[in-house]
Amino acid sequence: MAIPWSQQLPQQPTRQPSSGLAPEPTSPLYAAVLFDGDDRSTVTEVVILFESAAAADEYAVGCGWDDYVVGAVRFHLPPRTRRVRWVA
Repeated sequence: MAIPWSQQLPQQPTRQPSSGLAPEPTSPLYAAVLFDGDDRSTVTEVVILFESAAAADEYAVGCGWDDYVVGAVRFHLPPRTRRVRWVA
């Protein structure tokens, strides 16, 4: 059974780097994770880099996923990295 993104775990606070320049504030990115099995022990598919939780949720619903979760995606960057440009 799908859990609407509005009822899923809240976003964790952004961590500050321990040294170097502080990163520029960025908008969070989201992923949709499809499970297989009653105990959610098997992940069937992960689709990442949605600009909002609602967009990831709409994708999962549009694909007919019935047991999935939407969550924030984080990438570890070295402390001195100020900007990352995503190219699709």
